[in-house]
Amino acid sequence: MPNQDASSNKTPALPDPQDLSTTTPKPFHLLRYFILTSLLIILTTAVLMQFIYRRAAVKTIITLGEMTNITLAQTALSSMRPQLLAYLKRMENASAEDAKNQTVPPELVQAMQRLTNETAIVRIKVYNRQGVVIYSTLPTQIGQIQLDNHGVQNALSGQTMSELIYRDSFNRFDKEDNDSNLIQTYLPARDEPSGRTLGAFEIYFDVNFLVKHTETSQLLMLASLSGVFLLMFVFLVASVWRAAGVITRQDHIIRERTHMLEFLTAKMLSDQEVEKKNIAHGLHESVAQTLCGIKMRLEAMTQEVDKDSPLLNSLTSLTGYLQEAISETSTIAMRLRPSSLDEVGLLKTLEWFIKDLKAAQPLLTIELETNVEEEEISQALKIIIFRIVQDTLNNLATPAEADQVRLLISGKNGAIELAIEENSHRYASEAVSTGDQIYKAILPMRERTLLSGGTFSSGQSGSSHTHKSRWDV
Repeated sequence: MPNQDASSNKTPALPDPQDLSTTTPKPFHLLRYFILTSLLIILTTAVLMQFIYRRAAVKTIITLGEMTNITLAQTALSSMRPQLLAYLKRMENASAEDAKNQTVPPELVQAMQRLTNETAIVRIKVYNRQGVVIYSTLPTQIGQIQLDNHGVQNALSGQTMSELIYRDSFNRFDKEDNDSNLIQTYLPARDEPSGRTLGAFEIYFDVNFLVKHTETSQLLMLASLSGVFLLMFVFLVASVWRAAGVITRQDHIIRERTHMLEFLTAKMLSDQEVEKKNIAHGLHESVAQTLCGIKMRLEAMTQEVDKDSPLLNSLTSLTGYLQEAISETSTIAMRLRPSSLDEVGLLKTLEWFIKDLKAAQPLLTIELETNVEEEEISQALKIIIFRIVQDTLNNLATPAEADQVRLLISGKNGAIELAIEENSHRYASEAVSTGDQIYKAILPMRERTLLSGGTFSSGQSGSSHTHKSRWDV
């Protein structure tokens, strides 16, 4: 009767159901992600709406200012047409030096000053056909050549052009900074309504009142949008907060139930191991011993029976049947719970199991490598590793599943690791995580690993699949 190690009665550690109610669920980040995303979207929307509104407002200001400016410019040209046209014809081919040294007719200067004093026009320039400033309300600009000015070019070609210049912005036409909000308009100066263009007429119209009105409207719209978006944001955050709370509570309940199911499953597996051990012990110590006693009694009777007696053949055949029954009983007991786990250890037991499986499946190649000492593996973990190898190899040994299997048991970094590398031909092109059929073969390995407190991983490289179980010790 083999000696039973007291430690062999240990079963895998089970989760404590009393701790399930205090299990802290993993943080649920939906609220954080929603707040950041929605805030970014709201800010982006507000900026875009402000940009669109500003563009529309600028276009409106330009349109209104241009209409006013053109009307004023045409009125100004009509009031001073004879003097202006005469001056343009005289200065048609004047150079920059000629413009600086030329005296502007007093009546033209008075007309220009009256125009700036009585209207919203703040500045006037007159260009000849050479792009030279022959008159400006700012005397320092007289004589400048601005033929590269697009506004002047368009006006000399007979077109009207306007641009809104905001305060503290850069005038891309005249290439100078500005300190007021202006509409800059370029008009062609013709000797007749449809006649030859003699020069260009540039006026700056003050639109501060329009800009201030637009900015006020923009601020009001921004405040209104901010209030609406803020209310919307608060409402959405409150809704998601409530939803996240419900989801978190549901997740907590699901985790509690999952932990309870894991506990019950682990306990069931543990109870099965205990039951298998008891049955195997009973078969080995009771049934097998009883059959051995009967066999020995029959063998003794065989010695006492006359060799010519017909009873001798019956006793001899019964002895053979009893021997087969004893072997079968021992085999069943070994498969239920190998006593060698307690007597010689896990590694020797695995060698026996692999040898027995290869005898039954001669086409299956199995390699076993160990990089751990027997003493490093706890008694409770030995039965878990044996069951994983037993179930997985039996699944992979079925026809058309795999013909090459490599087992590696190693101890490193304070942990015991079991790696099973196999080539499942039928599902070699499918990933392990998506192949339902191949996953069934390693499902017992995954379940037993997780239920025993270990970690499981599986990967595929070409036609080879590698499954790893790891336990901290």
